[in-house]
Amino acid sequence: KYLSENKMLTAYANYLADMLPSIIVSELKVSKESFFKVPTIFRLKEPGSLIQKAFYREKNYSNPYYDITDKVGGRIVVLLEEQANNVCQVIEKLNSFVYSKDRDFEIERANNPEIFNYKSHHYILKNKVELKLEETVPEGTSVEIQIRTLLQHAYSELTHDTIYKPNTIATPEVKRSVAKSMALIEVTDQIFSQVSIELKHSQSQFSRIIDDCTKLFPADITLDPDIKLCNFILDAYLTEVNQYTQVNLKKFVTEYEFIFEKIKERSKTKFLYKQPIILFIYYLVQKRRIIAKSKWPLSFVDIKDIFTDLGVSYDNS
Repeated sequence: KYLSENKMLTAYANYLADMLPSIIVSELKVSKESFFKVPTIFRLKEPGSLIQKAFYREKNYSNPYYDITDKVGGRIVVLLEEQANNVCQVIEKLNSFVYSKDRDFEIERANNPEIFNYKSHHYILKNKVELKLEETVPEGTSVEIQIRTLLQHAYSELTHDTIYKPNTIATPEVKRSVAKSMALIEVTDQIFSQVSIELKHSQSQFSRIIDDCTKLFPADITLDPDIKLCNFILDAYLTEVNQYTQVNLKKFVTEYEFIFEKIKERSKTKFLYKQPIILFIYYLVQKRRIIAKSKWPLSFVDIKDIFTDLGVSYDNS
C-alpha cells in the first residue's frame, strides 16, 4: 500500500516544501535566504523504516499504516529559539490544516527539569480538504514537521539514528556525553537569543540616530545615504550611541548651524559628507573629542577636517 501511494505522497512532500516556507516568509516578513539555515526538505519514510516502526518498535498501533503519521516528514531549521517559536505560531494558524503537537519540549523540560534531552517542536499536520496536485492527496493525509534551531539540528543529525533507536546500544559514557552536549546547546541557544536582543536594540538606536540626523538637514543639501557605512561608523561608538538623545543633537545643530555650509561644500567631492551620520560625528567631536578621535574607524584625514571646522585642535585632543 505504501509503495502504491508513493507518487501521491511525493507530490504532497514537494507541495509542502514549497508552500510552507513561502507562508512563513510572508507572515514573519523575513528573507528566505537568511531565515532558513538549511533547505526546507520534506521526504518520504524509507519502506524498511516504515515496516520496522509498524511491527518491531513496540508502538502497539491498532492500525499501523494509518497510525504512522510521519510517512511524509520535514524539518524547518532556524538560528534562534524565538524564531522557532514564531514558526510554530505560523503553523498553528494555517487555515487549510489541522495540527496536533506530537512533542513539546517546553512541557517535557518543566516536568523533568533535571534531564537534558533532545529538543525539537514536533507537529502533525493533516490537510482539511482534498488537494489536487500532480496526484490527488486525500483529506486527512498526515505529515510530521520538526522545527529546530541550527544547534538542535546538528545534535539531531549526530544522535537520532545512533542513540534514540531501540536497536542501538549506546554505552553510559556516550549517553552522558550526549546529555552534556544537549545542556551546552540549551545554554548556547539562550546566549544566542540574548545577543540577538542586544543587536536589535543597537540596530534600532542606529536607525533612530540616522533618521534624526536626516530630518535636521536643510533642503539644499542632497544626501546619498549608505546605511551600511552609517552603521559601520556608529558601531565604533556604541557607548556614545547608547547615551545619545535627540534633544542634545538638536541643541548642538542650533548652536553650530554654520557646519551645514561646510558639509555642503565638502559633499561635492567627499561621499562621507553625503551621509546623514556626519552630523552625529560633528556632535561627537564637539562634545567628546578624545573619544571621537580615538574610536574613529576611517581615515584620520576626514575626522581631522571636522576638528578644523569646529575650531578644535586635532593634534592636542
